[in-house]
Amino acid sequence: ALQLNIFDAVTFHGYASTRQKVRLMNESGLFIFASRQEGFGLVLLEAMAAGLPIVARKLPVYEDFFIQGEHGRLVSNQDPERLADATVELLEDEQKMIDIQSTNTQAAQNFSWTTSVKRTEAVLSDVTNDNNKRYKV
Repeated sequence: ALQLNIFDAVTFHGYASTRQKVRLMNESGLFIFASRQEGFGLVLLEAMAAGLPIVARKLPVYEDFFIQGEHGRLVSNQDPERLADATVELLEDEQKMIDIQSTNTQAAQNFSWTTSVKRTEAVLSDVTNDNNKRYKV
């Protein structure tokens, strides 16, 4: 930030509690995530749940839930300039930002705890019913 002469325009929050993280996301207009590796991508889903358009590095872990262009932009891991370009592209397209906000809030609901529990219960119920039919338990 010092080298780029943007120190006065940038805040480095460091660790943020859950409450602080939610507040920060709710105050934001765009979520930029430059991590080079992720285990699941929960941070993107949290940002999507807050209705934030996403700009992030493209990682295989996001393929299960992220649709390029619909939820934001995923950019090549090898090209840091593309991250900045994708950010500017989104910020300059106000209608796209509005569309993504609504889409992301809805898409994140597919991964909520409530939805996950219901899906798990349905799978377990199906397996139990199949086993009962097979083995006449």
